Amino acid sequence: MMGNLQNTGKDFDPEPCVDQKDYLPVEFLSHFKFVNLALHCTAQTEIFLPDYSGSTFRGLFGHALKGLVCAARNTQCPSCPIAGRCTYTAVFEVMQRKDLAIYRNVTDPPRPFVLSPPVGTQVRPGEKFTVGLTVFGNAVQHIPWLIQAFIRAGGIGLGRAMGLFDVFLVEETGSRKPVYYDEKLQALPLGNFAAQMPLPRLNKTVSMVFDTPLRIKSNGSVTSQIGFSDIARHLMRRIAQISAFHCDYLLDTDFAGAVRSAEKVLTTKHDLRWYGFKRWSNRQKKSMTLGGVVGSISFAGDIKPFQRLLALGEMCHVGKGATFGLGRYQIIQEGQ
Repeated sequence: MMGNLQNTGKDFDPEPCVDQKDYLPVEFLSHFKFVNLALHCTAQTEIFLPDYSGSTFRGLFGHALKGLVCAARNTQCPSCPIAGRCTYTAVFEVMQRKDLAIYRNVTDPPRPFVLSPPVGTQVRPGEKFTVGLTVFGNAVQHIPWLIQAFIRAGGIGLGRAMGLFDVFLVEETGSRKPVYYDEKLQALPLGNFAAQMPLPRLNKTVSMVFDTPLRIKSNGSVTSQIGFSDIARHLMRRIAQISAFHCDYLLDTDFAGAVRSAEKVLTTKHDLRWYGFKRWSNRQKKSMTLGGVVGSISFAGDIKPFQRLLALGEMCHVGKGATFGLGRYQIIQEGQ
């Protein structure tokens, strides 16, 4: 079957697809599983957060999950004998796939989730806040552990004052079906597939509004000079890798043709501005200053073949730091 991991050694088919209408085929989207969750919390003590708290939440989330599920405390994840069956490695320390010729050199595979932190730098006791969590592919089966890890995180403490919080409700966004409520797991989400997503009506123009910093590198440095081809190329690479590593399905499309088409799309309005912020790196044990661009950018050209890519990208985010919420955008359709 086209796209099956067992029958191809190529990342993308270099030959143009016949009657290519969209660079993300429906067959591919029908294998791209996801669950969107909203974790509703109440602060028990005062919480102080940095200007952008996505990294803070991700670090605490990972620490809590490892403490919850790790059965080999003195073993590094890559050499752990149960790494292939571990929730933590499946979600936070994703292993290289030596069985995939096209991705055997990918040393930092994408994580199968995206966090969307709350806005604001201070939460007072008794105030409520919500964290968004999107989970992809095979990681959907680990959602009960992810919820328990987030509950555990609330008892560890968040931010510089180690503020405590409780998780009182987890629900699927959209349907608002409760997944965790009254301190009990209610139901395990089965997941949705990207083929079911509504598509924006795009033809010749599109505007994108980035409300969290977009970090795309050019010549080794994050740049603000971003064109449509930069966004399309990074989106396609990220989505293809999420699918390969976590949905067990390869994207079979005309990648080179997509890049050529994207390069013909013109920037008609560039209203992106630089936004700098600090984050703490647990891995490097130091504070790091990061930056990216926020604001809006508009394009004109043959946009329609990219409409599924752009729609899925709203959920997957784009650029570096997407896992902790960077590179989030909203598509503005014609007439809006």
